[in-house]
Amino acid sequence: MNKIANDLMTLSTGSVLALKGKTILVQSESGVVTADRAAGCLLDPKAGDKVLVSILGENEAYVLSVLKRADGSGKTITFDGDTTFCVANGELNVLASEKVNIGSAGEVSVSATTFGLTAMEGKVVADNMSFVGSLFSGNVKVVKLFAKTFDSIIERLSQRLKRSYRTVEETETVRADMIHYRAGTAFVAHGENTIITAKNNIKINGDLIQLG
Repeated sequence: MNKIANDLMTLSTGSVLALKGKTILVQSESGVVTADRAAGCLLDPKAGDKVLVSILGENEAYVLSVLKRADGSGKTITFDGDTTFCVANGELNVLASEKVNIGSAGEVSVSATTFGLTAMEGKVVADNMSFVGSLFSGNVKVVKLFAKTFDSIIERLSQRLKRSYRTVEETETVRADMIHYRAGTAFVAHGENTIITAKNNIKINGDLIQLG
């Protein structure tokens, strides 16, 4: 093992023997050293790692860096307390060849002037979801919606369709102050029993009226 020393500090390499809470036991050239993880040590040390150790006196030592992972296993970066990643000028990119996971025991919040999401396939699972905004615009080829109950409160609804098909297995009820249907060529209403009632007047007007 290489060793650099002066009157105040000894800098050497060593192998991590074990971790006891936040304390790290390191086998160094001068023997077993009890060290803390330095604030600037990026990776979490684990048993078998080759590390760089700074020894300051008899009771103070720090693991400055993980130099080599013995088994080549995954790497973990842990911060104690609030942490901020800040890019003063430029972009921040997070890239992975396989998968990116973001998890939190509390809340995950994203705030931006513009938010964009691009994917070949997407999936959202939530027990309760709400959307608040001034405008929602969508452009899709096919929409499929399955729900047990669908409730909506709308001040004005406007639809333009080329063809419309609807099947109601049980009962359909419409209540309105005025209902106006206009058909360009034909209006057909058919039922096993048809009942039309009015409190005041019923008016049927046409060039030809056939009953029966």
